[in-house]
Amino acid sequence: MRSRPPALVAAVVVAGLLTLSTLPTLSGPGGNPAFAQTMGAFDEPVTGVQEAGAGSAATVIATDPADLLLTDEERELMALKLLPAWYPTIKLAQEEKGGSLDKAKAKAKSLFPYKNAVYSRRFGEPPHMLSWARRYRKDAAMVKLCAATQRGDILLNGHKSAEGQTNDMIAILTGGKYHHAVTVIDGPPAVFIEAVGLTGSKEDPTSNRVRVSAWHEHLADWACWRLLRPTAGLPAAEAQKRIDGAVAYLVGQLGKPYDYGFTNNDANRAFYCSELAWKAYHDGASWTTFLPVKDAGRDRMVVALNAVIDGMKPKDRNAVAQKVVDFTLDYTSQKPPDLKKLVTFIVDDLAPGCEVFADAFPTAASREKLRGVLEKVRTNRAFPGFLAAKAAFEEKKKAGKFETGWGIGAVRKLAAETKIVTSLVGDLNRLAKESGAGLFKLTKLIGSIIAPMYKYMGTYADFLTGMDKGGKVDLPDGAKTILSMTDWLAEKREKVKTWPVVGKALANLLPGNGDDKLATNFVSPTDLAGTSPRFHLDYP
Repeated sequence: MRSRPPALVAAVVVAGLLTLSTLPTLSGPGGNPAFAQTMGAFDEPVTGVQEAGAGSAATVIATDPADLLLTDEERELMALKLLPAWYPTIKLAQEEKGGSLDKAKAKAKSLFPYKNAVYSRRFGEPPHMLSWARRYRKDAAMVKLCAATQRGDILLNGHKSAEGQTNDMIAILTGGKYHHAVTVIDGPPAVFIEAVGLTGSKEDPTSNRVRVSAWHEHLADWACWRLLRPTAGLPAAEAQKRIDGAVAYLVGQLGKPYDYGFTNNDANRAFYCSELAWKAYHDGASWTTFLPVKDAGRDRMVVALNAVIDGMKPKDRNAVAQKVVDFTLDYTSQKPPDLKKLVTFIVDDLAPGCEVFADAFPTAASREKLRGVLEKVRTNRAFPGFLAAKAAFEEKKKAGKFETGWGIGAVRKLAAETKIVTSLVGDLNRLAKESGAGLFKLTKLIGSIIAPMYKYMGTYADFLTGMDKGGKVDLPDGAKTILSMTDWLAEKREKVKTWPVVGKALANLLPGNGDDKLATNFVSPTDLAGTSPRFHLDYP
């Protein structure tokens, strides 16, 4: 019995990662895959996701020479708050004798002169600002949103279309409408500080960092937006104090790395987007009652994933998480993806980076045995007993064998269900022997990985099968078998407890889910949506 888990661990890891090979990718005209925000304000591919931003007010009164450069159109756009008060200053830096676009950008950065500051690639480009303003001047809802932004506000965004939300990995994982959060440090229009990572480009040196960014690179009509004002309703002096504290905190995090571990428990070493927005007020402004609005239904996948990641005991949680993200972005860009490359990643990169796997499979030879097991899962040769027993069950059900009276049908059904479980046990025992890990190390795997894996298996199955709605995911047969297995076992868990003799013991090995649990060390963008009860503005 103790030798079953390693095979199931390998099976589920492969099933989950195999699914990534066929996940619907979001892309702009360039076709580059991403998980969340993939287009900028002009439906062009972007190199990073906007994340929570903030800074300090830097309103500049234009000098006369700068003001003389403005066209009537530009004056109108400034009046609409689609261009900032400091636009004339940076335009002058570009158009005066000896001026240039680089000098305009340098001037814009000098208005936000923060220590360790990293700025988005198009920050301070007058032509891009003007093009954005021209595009959205007729969009009354966008003009209203842009003009309403104030220092200290939080902006959330996600895909506006139902299809976009369905295909957005971040929205799916977090169970919410929004995939991104930023905090405004100056405006209108909004300048903010953001934590950029998940959709960042390797070619963009400003990715994977907390950076300063601006409205004209991100506000766009393909997205839905929510503007929050956490301090709405507070006395003016208290509101100012909270905002100042939040902005100072954000500025202090500039240049820090993106948190691919997605946890709040890393002592401010790294940040993901909504963590930065929340901590700015909760920690930076010492506002301990500023709390995310959590929901167990939204958190179920995050709870499950964290349990298994922690169980694997990664030597460097953030580094392992980033490896997975980098691999996934590269892997999903291949059409069709190379499934053998996936197995290589698990064996050669993921396993050595996690203490529990490295202990069970410490040598190249032992990892080759693990590779053999994963190949069997990938090619659907890992669970022949389960597949045969499940097929026999369905055949008997179709033939009405379980409907026979006098209790005979019930007995037949129990026998058929028991056969499925015992066949699965046999498959797992065989794979465990083939994996080559010893009993002691297998026991360690059980306690560290298998327990949380089993505990939340139903959640993984729900997630992966949910991704297949509408036929968007072409799952390999091996992955389909794992999903079939976990779906069936999760459904039978409570019933199995009542089985004679073996019921209670078997039920403890069957998968459950992450329902009714909150991810207390994680804040999603959607968790922030209800933190401003006295003021919010939605777009469109």
